[in-house]
Amino acid sequence: MRVPVLISTALASSLFGAVACELPGTGGEFVETGWRVEGLDASRPIVVAGVDGWQVELLEARLLIGPIYLFAPPVTERGALAELFAPGRALAHAGDDNTVGGRVVTELLDQYAYDLLDPEPQLLPPTVAEAGPVDIANVVLDEARFGLAVADGPTRGGHAFLRGVARREVDGVSQVVRFSAVLGPETVRDDRIARRVEALPVVGELETGATVVVQADPRLWVRQMRFDDWAGGATRETDEEIVIDAPSRLHNAWYLGLRDPAGWSLRVEAAESP
Repeated sequence: MRVPVLISTALASSLFGAVACELPGTGGEFVETGWRVEGLDASRPIVVAGVDGWQVELLEARLLIGPIYLFAPPVTERGALAELFAPGRALAHAGDDNTVGGRVVTELLDQYAYDLLDPEPQLLPPTVAEAGPVDIANVVLDEARFGLAVADGPTRGGHAFLRGVARREVDGVSQVVRFSAVLGPETVRDDRIARRVEALPVVGELETGATVVVQADPRLWVRQMRFDDWAGGATRETDEEIVIDAPSRLHNAWYLGLRDPAGWSLRVEAAESP
């Protein structure tokens, strides 16, 4: 025999009030959040161990920072009490976008060219943010705009610019490749996935006086570049600088290195105590 469940009007009011409090979209107060980009300490040469015995020294590494979107932690559409009284539901995957349905709590929409080998942090203009914890971030490798989309600009008109020297010794013979490369729109197709570094973990909570700190490590750009692929391995000591064009395995390797989530770090620093 089914036993009836009786709920008083006062109790029902309390239950559904609690459920309503757990619904998403209520948001928090708005605060002003700072932004800072930090590079590597280039006071001494930055040398990276590459593949096949190559040692790669970074001479220049410049990148366009922005847009960047920070997302709040996910919330269920219904709280625990609502799940207790509601029928079951089917869940579908969001497709190829892991942030569909996520709530953006702050965003850096403008572009800024940054020298990743400059040890001096660069402060960017503050943005309005929704106070509260941050879960993940999406970084967009957007096409250069306005004054940055010029051949003599800091990133040579592309998303990023890289210059360095690769060295190794084979059977007592010194091999040297001086190179430069521009990551331009001809390489990064106009596609959401191709132009994003997605779901980067972010530690911290947005509050008045907090600062979002962004770091991009250019050392990962060159770790998988096979310089002996150039000219069939016929490298030699020369002052000539090769330009790594697309399409090529060298170019693809540094593009994939730039999009490697391991090369990105975002955190939120709390406001300093007065």
